[in-house]
Amino acid sequence: MYTKEQLMKLSKNELVEMIMTITTPKDNRKTQVYEALLEGPKTVLEIAEQLKTTTKNVSSYLTYLRKDGVNICTDTEGRKFIAE
Repeated sequence: MYTKEQLMKLSKNELVEMIMTITTPKDNRKTQVYEALLEGPKTVLEIAEQLKTTTKNVSSYLTYLRKDGVNICTDTEGRKFIAE
């Protein structure tokens, strides 16, 4: 269990990851997309191939993650990544 002071020192992404771990089953596709992005920048196609799903589904999960407060950015090569 964290104290209020410890929680205040966590980054936004650390807090989002903690909340997702507590509230979302590991087999949830949104969590899998999030974890794929934690590995480093990837295109939507790379994530789709890794998770054996469609690019349309990955794009939808990226939208859900953004709505959940995850700061997902795109680099000049079209790869998605999580920014602090």
